[in-house]
Amino acid sequence: MKDGKSREYPQMTLTAAVRTADASGSGADRTLYDAQAITHVLLMGAGGITFDATNKIEVVMEDSDDDSTYTAVAQKDCIVDAGVTVTSGIVKSFIAAHATATAYSYGYRGNKRYSRLKLDFSGTHGTGTATAACAIHGETKSAPAA
Repeated sequence: MKDGKSREYPQMTLTAAVRTADASGSGADRTLYDAQAITHVLLMGAGGITFDATNKIEVVMEDSDDDSTYTAVAQKDCIVDAGVTVTSGIVKSFIAAHATATAYSYGYRGNKRYSRLKLDFSGTHGTGTATAACAIHGETKSAPAA
């Protein structure tokens, strides 16, 4: 019987914290477990402020060949909800009130070795918002050492 536990491995990429400024997660390395798929999961707490077009958080997916120089991912390399247009790597914009904690997932299907999420804060965030992110390495060919 197939199960997710045996074929998927999580990696913390952005530690849980209350943030008021930009933060970049660590890169998820596709070669770590010979992963065929990477899913980035954003954990977003209730907004510390009421987001709007000026005071917002944009979630940007980036990729890299060397885990040093990252660039915004193109639409074709993202798996996002239907109807979402990815511009400059932005997979989600928090521009309205966000009253409850929510989890969001974004798939990476590009051919670069590393991918990550970056939180881009704009405007004034006098009260922080709790955030965290992890990457799920899926369809793996090898398991982590016990």
